Amino acid sequence: MYAPPPEAAFAEKLAFYRTQHTSRGVKAAHLVGAPAIIFGMPLVFAKPRVGVSMFVGGWAVNILGHIVFEKNLPSTPKGWLTYQLTGLIHVSEMYGEMLARRSQRRARRRKAVSEELTARAPRLVSAISTSAPSAAPEPAS
Repeated sequence: MYAPPPEAAFAEKLAFYRTQHTSRGVKAAHLVGAPAIIFGMPLVFAKPRVGVSMFVGGWAVNILGHIVFEKNLPSTPKGWLTYQLTGLIHVSEMYGEMLARRSQRRARRRKAVSEELTARAPRLVSAISTSAPSAAPEPAS
C-alpha cells in the first residue's frame, strides 16, 4: 500500500499507518520506543545525557522493530508531523486496549470468585450450624 498524498484526510493516513504496524514485534517495539521518545524530548533540555539517550534509543528501537519484524521503514519521512501524530494515537490505542483487556480479566476473576463463594455458602452455613455449640450454657455443678 502506498502512502496517501499530503492533502489526504487524516483518517486515510491513520489507516495507512496501521498497515505498516501489523506484527506483534513492531507493536512491542513501539510500546517501548514511543514512550522513550516522548519522555526523552523534554529531558533533552533538563538532563541532556539522559534525554538524548532516551530519544535516540527510542528511535533505534522503533526503527529496528520495523526492519526486523515488518521488513519496512517507519512512515515518518512520508509526513513528519502527520505520522508523529498517527504514531502517538496508535500507541495510545494499544495501551488503552491493554488496559481494557486487563480490566476484563479482573472482572472475570472477580465473577468466578463470587460464583464460587455463592456455591459454597450453603455448605459453609450448614457446616457452621452443625458444629456450633448449643446456645444454652450447661449449668455448673
